[in-house]
Amino acid sequence: MKTYFFGLAIVADLLVGMAFAEETGKTPDATLDQFTLGEVMNGVAFQKDDLKGKPVILEFWGAHCPPCLASLPELVKLQRRNESKGLKIVGVHSQNVPDEEILKVLEKAKVRYPILRKGQSPIPFSGIPRVFVFDRTGKLTWQGSPHDGAFDKAVRAILK
Repeated sequence: MKTYFFGLAIVADLLVGMAFAEETGKTPDATLDQFTLGEVMNGVAFQKDDLKGKPVILEFWGAHCPPCLASLPELVKLQRRNESKGLKIVGVHSQNVPDEEILKVLEKAKVRYPILRKGQSPIPFSGIPRVFVFDRTGKLTWQGSPHDGAFDKAVRAILK
């Protein structure tokens, strides 16, 4: 039953992401500097300046969001596989959930990249998880659901 629920949640997330992509038709012109990032909540050392010159994935997510929970282990694997290429992943928790609950989720998923309390995107979006993919210059190259097949292509492009 749990797998079925996650599957439905991921399908719903993909449909929302596809609808948004159809509405906009292109990736907005934005840079990482335009995003406001809050304070680290999981004890991982982090300074926004550490992201300069690096390929970056910024994910807005929530601990009570099944598609978000499904993406965490995949992002952990992605980070491990591409650390040597400089890839930085940063999570922004976007729900009103006690820190203790969030930290339990992060521990279970073995998340070792920074998770921030709050943050703001200059690009309006509805629904989480929402990832923003930036190249080494800090330019936004893609945004959408981490469950969208185009996400993998966008990540490969910034790692070249």
